[in-house]
Amino acid sequence: MTARTCLLLTAFALGACASAPKPDALLISGVRVLGHEGMKDVRIEDGRIAAITESSSANAGEVRGGGGWLLPGFKDAHIHLYSGAIALEGADLQGLRSLAEVQAALQEQAKRGTPEGWVVGRGFAYDLGLGPEGPQAAMLDAVVPDRAVFLESYDGHAAWVNTKALALAGVVDETPNPAGGEIRRDAQGRATGFLLETAMALVEDRIPPAPPATKKRMVRDALLRLLALGLTEVEDMNADLSMFALYAELEAEGALPIKVVVSPPLDGSLDAYERYRAAHTGRMLRFGRLKGFVDGVVESKTAFLVAPYAGDTTRGEPRYTLEALTAKVREAAERGFSVTLHAVGDAAVRLALDAFERVPRRAGVVHRIEHIEVLHPDDHARFAALGAEASMQPYHANPFGDSPELGVWAQNLGAERLRYTFPWRSLVEAGATLRFGSDWPVMSAAPLWGLAVALTRQDAEGRPANGFVAEECLELERAIEAYSGRRSLEVGQIADLVLLHPQIDLHTPLTLHAERGVRVVIVDGQLAWPAEPEAQRALEIGLMR
Repeated sequence: MTARTCLLLTAFALGACASAPKPDALLISGVRVLGHEGMKDVRIEDGRIAAITESSSANAGEVRGGGGWLLPGFKDAHIHLYSGAIALEGADLQGLRSLAEVQAALQEQAKRGTPEGWVVGRGFAYDLGLGPEGPQAAMLDAVVPDRAVFLESYDGHAAWVNTKALALAGVVDETPNPAGGEIRRDAQGRATGFLLETAMALVEDRIPPAPPATKKRMVRDALLRLLALGLTEVEDMNADLSMFALYAELEAEGALPIKVVVSPPLDGSLDAYERYRAAHTGRMLRFGRLKGFVDGVVESKTAFLVAPYAGDTTRGEPRYTLEALTAKVREAAERGFSVTLHAVGDAAVRLALDAFERVPRRAGVVHRIEHIEVLHPDDHARFAALGAEASMQPYHANPFGDSPELGVWAQNLGAERLRYTFPWRSLVEAGATLRFGSDWPVMSAAPLWGLAVALTRQDAEGRPANGFVAEECLELERAIEAYSGRRSLEVGQIADLVLLHPQIDLHTPLTLHAERGVRVVIVDGQLAWPAEPEAQRALEIGLMR
């Protein structure tokens, strides 16, 4: 513990340093320790928990907890970090409910950029009341006619662009749909400016990349924000190897504030992946799984379902046949890579499980499925039987109001299928291993908010009163385990820890929705938050709801 850290702790009213602290020792006193009722102090040495006691007079730098909960550091199993970093710089459309609100946000963003630059934003919802034809390029042309506009939907599976962007990308009426995507067209066959799935890349790939120094600064800022939320580790999904190189550069500079696991695309070069995996095996930066897509999302009816969508004949289409997907998984597994597959619909999840079942299990290879928004009851037990993990995002199940069954997502699924959605408790009771994350920037990266939804199936105002499919709520210890890999704090564990503000009561879940619930974050036994002026500034900017 350095003298500088001692002064910083005092400045933030977190306690006072002992007169002669032992190097690399830290005492957290006056806390409620997860899993140890009555214990109040936790001592850290050499990056690990050395003792959990009722009280301590140990000679160490001290952080006084004020009665707040001390928890394992949160691990986000599914984020898109650079997309999140871009979202922090672009127009924030999250929560907007009308075309007029989107246009106003777009105008404000256009004022901040250069006259020749693109105008970008993300977070628009599918239920903006735009009429049966949905988003149109002309609606964006009305406020930004002379610059290219690219807006990403809140779930990242659709884009809304203007006429200038279509022209720059060479998208004309005769442009064919790419495999796995759709250029939405009007009755005359003209491109409307609404692009689904892989068709998004036709325009997105034309956006000029940020200069290296700017990209590095954006990524660093995003990591600091995630740290302020209580995250000590994140898994960056579908990240390319250039992101891996950027993380490695930050790590070499001692500027990687949290642990990062990089999971690149399944369709990439396994030879290149082997080289990166061999080169990065440390605590702060590691190679993860290979990420593939089986289907899309419910809102645009691109998720693959067992039965057709409500009031429709379509049930979505998978991106792979079973044979092709099995071949991909087998090739990766034979070279020691675990695979994780985006599967939202129940048929997509079944297809992913079928592929895993066809590939012999190997030591050290643990496959996973991402999202699992709808799951057929026949498939609950298959996760444990196959040793496959279920990676889910609790905040996706935030019902947002008294009548969540009236939203686009629920209406597309139909009332009968809603009881099979986000089946956390059913999976746990069937023996599955849950991993929780956020899918940020699709949803907030705040793990405390996700934890609140996992415990209640309610929004921040306690709606709906009885919870949305409340029988799938989790018990506190199970939910924390899904977010951290630990149900309690124990001696010998790596000291990735989060100290909450005293007003946060884990047994009163609505308190978890507080705007600033995290007081201190410790990574590898070192005070990581708050510790730097730039980190404090990130907190002052506000959280990512």
